[in-house]
Formats: sequence, C-alpha cells, structure tokens
Amino acid sequence: MHTIILNELGEELDIEGYGDGNNLVNFTYIGKHFLCRGSVEFFAVSTTYNVLQCRQCSLRINVPKEVDTYGKLRKWCAYEIEYYIRNNKARLENMSVFARSM
Repeated sequence: MHTIILNELGEELDIEGYGDGNNLVNFTYIGKHFLCRGSVEFFAVSTTYNVLQCRQCSLRINVPKEVDTYGKLRKWCAYEIEYYIRNNKARLENMSVFARSM
C-alpha cells in the first residue's frame, strides 16, 4: 500500500519511494499529493503540532507531534476520518440524498 488517505474528502498522499514506515523528518518532502501531484512537506508549527502541506495546492493538515512515522500517520488519519463520519452521519446522509436527486 503506497498511499495514505489523509482526510474525509479522500485526499491521498502518495508515498511511493518516500516512506515505508520510516520516521517523518522535519522540513522534508514526505510524498506527493495524489490529486495535484504537488510535493507534500512535513514541518513543525508549534510545540504540540506538525503540519503536512502541499506546495502545489496548499492542502494543509495539522497532526499531533506524536505522529512521527508513516505508520502512525496512516493510523491517525484513519481514526480522524472514522471520527468525522461517525459525528456527521446525518449530514452526510442528507448530502447523499441531495446528490441522488440531481
């Protein structure tokens, strides 16, 4: 598996040739944003958070400092997506009904 789904919109990080469970290193490119093919950087923004940011389209995702490997990033993103879906189920169902009516 060479991609990590980053958020509830299905944004993907292509880590082919970048990571295989290795540590994420501050101020480095960690992969490509699958949609726009921009380089994604990983860097610190505070004492508690790091950021993933695409240089092409400016996608920006804050992640806790504890997320310091590709494996932890994959798990954290999956948890966040599941949490979003669970807490927005009614809204998402309404969006689905609306989309089918178009």
